[in-house]
Amino acid sequence: VEVMWQEEPIAMGLCDPGSPLRARLLSWDGTVPDEAWAARKASQAAARRLRDKRLAKCSGMRLLHGESDWTPGIVVDKYDDVAVVSFDGKGCEAFW
Repeated sequence: VEVMWQEEPIAMGLCDPGSPLRARLLSWDGTVPDEAWAARKASQAAARRLRDKRLAKCSGMRLLHGESDWTPGIVVDKYDDVAVVSFDGKGCEAFW
């Protein structure tokens, strides 16, 4: 959805009418979130964790942490060679 303020677009987001959080903002720069955008955000977040020397010997870590990584409504945890994906609501699940 396009978020407007005083008849001007200010952000793009996803809408989940069944959630207490009806809109989750994804982009503030006019970028329309698409598959390439989502892949780029996920790659950037995972790369930050993988570069962190404190996490180098960890077999489990949070690769993608929702709003903290500008990917609201999705969390990806890695346990050894298994990934667990969690969505926060039906709208987020449908978007991601």
